[in-house]
Amino acid sequence: MRGSRWTAAPAVTIAVAVALAAGACGSGPGDASDGDTRGTDDIAGVEPGARETGDAADDLRAELEDLLARHDTVTSRIMADPSVVHDAGSALVDEYLDLFEPGSEQTANALARWAERADSGTSVESTDPDVPAISYRLDEDELPAPDGDEVTFRICSVERYVVYGPGGDVEDMVDNPGTPGTATAVRVDGEWRLRSIDVVFNGSFCRDDPDDDPTEDPADDGGSDESEAR
Repeated sequence: MRGSRWTAAPAVTIAVAVALAAGACGSGPGDASDGDTRGTDDIAGVEPGARETGDAADDLRAELEDLLARHDTVTSRIMADPSVVHDAGSALVDEYLDLFEPGSEQTANALARWAERADSGTSVESTDPDVPAISYRLDEDELPAPDGDEVTFRICSVERYVVYGPGGDVEDMVDNPGTPGTATAVRVDGEWRLRSIDVVFNGSFCRDDPDDDPTEDPADDGGSDESEAR
């Protein structure tokens, strides 16, 4: 159900099209264009520029892929049991916070939203026990060269999960094979950490999404500015 949208991952900022339903937290990744944007060098807010090459590119790709994979795993576990955010000594919450730069506003918003879900008895679980509920992969043939200790790169968000209400009843199901976005990572004490993850739901698809149809009409209004924690 590609059009079904429930705000399941508070760590992500989203600009949402009306046809795909509700929201995000904070500002989106910029003015998203309507329609198919595959193949453009500035898709999802990544500006054209120098690309990382050689061994440095391989090392950067490996580090960013590992960072995203760890993020996917820990957030999926928290979404399945958001009550862990109420545990001041939670190793899972500490692991999540360590993925981001210190003082991250995005993590603060995420934890607050997860706490609300814990209090309401709502949880989110992957439809496939072998993969996270929401996963992000690099969507770059060649990574941009870091600007000092910061790099912004294209990602693809894959969402396949079930939302359970307080009584264990299914409230929603989401099957989204790929939506484009961007992530920004910064180097902190020699290690890459996330600054932000931004996903734009405006009718466009990931560059290599097999379901992508270039003739498909985008959402009527090209996206909404309405936002709340995902």
